[in-house]
Amino acid sequence: MVQLSRSFILPYLKLYNPKAQEDIVETYMGDAHYQGDESMDKYFYIRLPVESEYMQVFTDNPNFIDSYYINSEELMLVFSYPELFRHSVLPEFLAGRYSRIPSWYVQENFYPYDATGKRSLNYRILMKDRELEEYWKERLGVKELPENGEVWSKPIALHEVYGEGENAWLESTDEGHGNT
Repeated sequence: MVQLSRSFILPYLKLYNPKAQEDIVETYMGDAHYQGDESMDKYFYIRLPVESEYMQVFTDNPNFIDSYYINSEELMLVFSYPELFRHSVLPEFLAGRYSRIPSWYVQENFYPYDATGKRSLNYRILMKDRELEEYWKERLGVKELPENGEVWSKPIALHEVYGEGENAWLESTDEGHGNT
């Protein structure tokens, strides 16, 4: 299962502790069981083991607002979105318009290369990388992508909302990406 929120939304929390990030079971942009939030634009959710030694890293975050047990071994942490983020980054992300995500957010949170020196796929998606564009044109058998076409698919509620489709979430598998 591919969750785009982990790659593109999680950075807004500024969780600079890599060990804390490793404890994250999953991220979500909605939770059908939390105030009926299936909209993907109200709160950000992080599923974490109850025994996480890095719990305080998350709960000390200024955007942390709530937590609740989803089972005996895991908690769901709830975070608010800052207003600027909610009005400028989130709409572009939800529409799959990655190349229109504001440059301040991209420059603050993404780098052309990862720690190993490999080109960052996330950065390439945000920059609408020419090689990715060529890849999709070839794969789709078209000469040009649509005028507003992107080089990655937009977020899918089934993957981004906890409880969406109930058991469908648990039964789904990694489906890969398609071009929007």
